[in-house]
Amino acid sequence: MFRLRLKLELTFQQAFAVTCYAYLPFVLALILAFVVVLIKDPTSMQNPPMPNLGALLKPKATPAWLMGLATSIGVFPIWVLVLLATGFSAAARGLTWLKAFTWVVVIWVVWLLVKTGGIVISSYM
Repeated sequence: MFRLRLKLELTFQQAFAVTCYAYLPFVLALILAFVVVLIKDPTSMQNPPMPNLGALLKPKATPAWLMGLATSIGVFPIWVLVLLATGFSAAARGLTWLKAFTWVVVIWVVWLLVKTGGIVISSYM
């Protein structure tokens, strides 16, 4: 996407490496979730702790689309967005961090809209 739109010298291997490294915080989130499952009382796992906006909502009283959107906005996704912008701005010559961050956030927002739309469509079926 960066290469086509911004005419940057960025190979697939570079973009793939940046993306793989940027997604490492999700591995950390998975490890932390595993530790929480081991430590927390199994009877209280109906509402596990979440490092996102979904923790502020009541799951049973909130519409599914809003819960899906809220759980996508949190510490780890924002960390990944910052790492993606940093990596792409370092790998692609001539790309500022702000421009990289803008493109990454635009793509992420489009993904959130598609995801939320899918939740809305599936709730009516």
